[in-house]
Amino acid sequence: MRENPVYFSLGPMITLERFRDAHLPHRISILEEFIANRHKTSRAGFNCYIDSTLITCRALCGLLGFEINSKSVSDMGDPTQPTVSFKRFEDIRNNLDSHITINKVKNEKELQQIPNWKEIIVSLNAANKCVAHFDEFSDLEHRADPDTVAIAATAVLREMNSRIKL
Repeated sequence: MRENPVYFSLGPMITLERFRDAHLPHRISILEEFIANRHKTSRAGFNCYIDSTLITCRALCGLLGFEINSKSVSDMGDPTQPTVSFKRFEDIRNNLDSHITINKVKNEKELQQIPNWKEIIVSLNAANKCVAHFDEFSDLEHRADPDTVAIAATAVLREMNSRIKL
């Protein structure tokens, strides 16, 4: 007679402690470093700063509940062009400890109530088209100048602070 297999749950992929003590501080430090020191580096250092800040904003916005699709965007500076999605959050949520509380952005109306939401979207366009999918897009004219990215990074940090409870 064959025994029923026993299935073990591995639990959340990221524990509360690991999220609080490693994941968040690492990502927050990237944004804070760009905001504070972007003017104090070489051109190569600046390129590292801005690309890491853009991609980190992209990851953290996913954690906050939204992402954008920039494929159809023709004007990188127009925050109304990309399609905003609020669907992927559950995939991210399922990989986090249940003790992590995230008040996600639920819809476009709520997104547009975030101060500096336009700068966030312009920066996400740049993250998508110039960093994450550079193989699909060849345009480095992303319209996310350093000040726009700093404003977006500051806004993302503010939203993280108000929407995530540990």
